[in-house]
Amino acid sequence: MLGPARKVGVLTTEEKKSSVFSKRLEYRELDLPKGKKMPFGLMASAEALAAGPKGPPIPCALAISGEAQQHVSRFFQSWKPEERNWAVLTPMRPAWCRSLFFEDAKALSLVKAAADHLFDLVNVEGGKLHVIGTSNGGTTCWSFATTWPELVASITVVTGSITREAEAHIQRIRDIPCLQYCGDADELGFLAAMQRAKAILQASKHRSANESLIVLPGAGHFNIGEFIDKNAFFDRLESLRPTRPISTAPVAVSSSQDTAPEAVSSSQDTAPEAVSSSQDTAPEAVSSSQDTAPEAVSSSQDKDEDKQPE
Repeated sequence: MLGPARKVGVLTTEEKKSSVFSKRLEYRELDLPKGKKMPFGLMASAEALAAGPKGPPIPCALAISGEAQQHVSRFFQSWKPEERNWAVLTPMRPAWCRSLFFEDAKALSLVKAAADHLFDLVNVEGGKLHVIGTSNGGTTCWSFATTWPELVASITVVTGSITREAEAHIQRIRDIPCLQYCGDADELGFLAAMQRAKAILQASKHRSANESLIVLPGAGHFNIGEFIDKNAFFDRLESLRPTRPISTAPVAVSSSQDTAPEAVSSSQDTAPEAVSSSQDTAPEAVSSSQDTAPEAVSSSQDKDEDKQPE
């Protein structure tokens, strides 16, 4: 459960002044039918937003956070997408939505509404989005992609597992580049679940199934970002743009905290996911039994909030 430590995704004053995180994160609301609203986070350059959907095409990511899915991951903020001329939108589950995004069709439709809205804001390159998620967000990636494959340019899962519903429609994404990241020390058992996801892709004869899982030695569920070099991570995304050659090369393990999006450090200026207590060791703290039992997920699973590190 969340304790008195910093809230998930919220930067300290010192971190906001640092050069590590995006300076362009905006929190907005999307108007929905029946007077409802959904918050979302948006990172893009002022020029891209000013140009709007009629401006030059730019690569776009739909980045889905974990935990309760009501924040913008610090991992995402550390990408500084505006400096790379990318736009990144993170849907945030509204308080009135009782389910996590992957748990039922109505909740998942909110992610679709957010994706559609990004097309209203900028000229989405190739008419497709790079779908990226961490933990519960990673699970949501599979659900979103298998439901609306026509909107997806690539799938990147930084821990997460395939629900039964997504598995039933896995053929829909057989030509979409997929890559999973998991630590061999994942405390919540996601490595087995993600190996299973790789086997599912292989059985479907997915184009990149054999290279669809990178296992990071020493990485756990809550510090995996410390082991991912964010520049190499983004280089791979760049290679998946329509005009770029596809790359399946493993992302380098970070040897410097300057490039570790979730590194634990005594300096907040170089550690986007710097932590100060056991409650803050999870970049994307878990919020459902999905995270404690990722194998064969059902959309009807109940949330297990007692297992929350954050």
